[in-house]
Amino acid sequence: MHLIFDHDGVIDNSFKFHVRKFCEFSGKDISLDDFRAAFMWNIFTAEFLKDVDWEWYHNFIFLEQSQRSISPEIKDELKRLNEKATLSICSSWEEKNIEALLKHNEIDDMFTRVLGRESGSSKVEKLQRLSTSSQDWFITDTVGDILEWKEAWVLTLWIEGWYHEKIALKKANPTKLVASFQDIYEAIFS
Repeated sequence: MHLIFDHDGVIDNSFKFHVRKFCEFSGKDISLDDFRAAFMWNIFTAEFLKDVDWEWYHNFIFLEQSQRSISPEIKDELKRLNEKATLSICSSWEEKNIEALLKHNEIDDMFTRVLGRESGSSKVEKLQRLSTSSQDWFITDTVGDILEWKEAWVLTLWIEGWYHEKIALKKANPTKLVASFQDIYEAIFS
């Protein structure tokens, strides 16, 4: 079994970090709601984000992002999940940023692959490269991810988080919903 994680908002609770950094980077005053709305589908299709130089943005945030701390509870849960399944990451963000964060938090060896922006803008295509079975799971916290990943015929598990509220995610109809990262193991393996 393969568990494929979205990164931001799932492994790293980075929603407010990205809103703050994007406002600094762009000079725009973007509300939390407008930023959240960009994730109702693929972030690269959001109107106010179309002209963003994503490579430059990721370079802009690299040092601060790579030094963020992942919670001990999430690290412990990842270790437990890694005993039962292969773990990978599929994200819209830069692979080098994610890999640096994983290394800083000493959990990089748990993940067999990290596919980010450099590997393409379509999560459907990246998932098709990662998934080997109809029993694979994609674990995310955004409506856009659930809708994209359903196109790739993968089981989806949504974690309640910063990016989208439960009511919006229920409408996207993920395979399962959980309230926290610590509920993943029980939801998948019980």
